[in-house]
Amino acid sequence: MTELFICEDNPAIAKQITAHAANVIEENQLDFSIKLTTSNPTTLLNIVKSSKEPGVYFLDIDLGSNVMNGLELAQKIRELDPRGFIIFITSDTEKFQHTFKYKIEALDYIVKQDTDNLERRLLECLTTIISRNPSSNEQSQFSIKDGTRIITEKYKNILFFEVSSKVHKIKMHSLTKQAEFYGSLKDVETELLKHNFFRCHQSYLINLTNVKEVDVKNRFVYMINGQKCEVSYRALTELKKMMKQN
Repeated sequence: MTELFICEDNPAIAKQITAHAANVIEENQLDFSIKLTTSNPTTLLNIVKSSKEPGVYFLDIDLGSNVMNGLELAQKIRELDPRGFIIFITSDTEKFQHTFKYKIEALDYIVKQDTDNLERRLLECLTTIISRNPSSNEQSQFSIKDGTRIITEKYKNILFFEVSSKVHKIKMHSLTKQAEFYGSLKDVETELLKHNFFRCHQSYLINLTNVKEVDVKNRFVYMINGQKCEVSYRALTELKKMMKQN
């Protein structure tokens, strides 16, 4: 789970950003957690020093600290966490240009006064991070975009995908949720082939890690939660071979 850090010296704005970020994470089931909200840059840096994974940092560019401003804080964070994601919170968009001088490589900026679009901007930032961050996306979880929502699920929790009764839709079954999304089973198969998934039928893509039993006679595969999927004659031989390897 990727950790979020918020450093903002205005208590009201800090509280607002923290609350909106929590809403975005919960409503879209994103694999993020808010680790810290603070006005003290030293407190934040001490935690970054001991962190082993890339973080996400929402920093007040106008940080009113006697120790350092937001740009200086970002520069120190970049030294400690070169793969982290920095988003500036600012009341003056022109100040974002100064980030190039400090060679910070910030992901984006959010305008403090634009409260009506705050959650949308937060979601856009986190969605971009999911697509770019290998540690949170490439090797651990599957992401579904449903309109303005992003639904994620760890590969290890997914049971199977099946063709939905709704046209052009796929249904994902996991240990924690079910979700439908537009797409083709072929595209999902291509994406998940290297993650131990197998196309056992034209309508089913199963996670071999979560298979409990294969009923060869009746051509069904039973998942660890008791759900079953059909197996085609053509896929049966290959399925038996792959199960022996798991």
